[in-house]
Amino acid sequence: MKKSEVIKDLAKYKDWVDSLQLLSEQQANTPYQEGKWSPKEIVMHMAEWDRFTCEERLPEMQEGNVLKDVPFEPFNEEAARLANGKTFEEILTYAKEQRERILERLQQVDETEWIKEF
Repeated sequence: MKKSEVIKDLAKYKDWVDSLQLLSEQQANTPYQEGKWSPKEIVMHMAEWDRFTCEERLPEMQEGNVLKDVPFEPFNEEAARLANGKTFEEILTYAKEQRERILERLQQVDETEWIKEF
């Protein structure tokens, strides 16, 4: 996939996050189904993966590197826990900031590096 296409697709996420501002704090805290996460926890989960990608993954994405496994369950549980200490508005802002960080980093990647395998 071309760099410009990836950046365009990733940028659409911010529009989706903006659309969530219609939810009240109560709706944002209510799981969509019993035993499932709330919208607040889902967005924080995605924002934390964006943060991790920007800080831990993108620097390692170089030709010849092998990415280390991530303990997904503990990571996801921590993201859900973090959501409980913030308002939904704070989480939405954080989510957009984290996605913007990724977009900025990707825009800096030279086209010759973009096509290399890692």
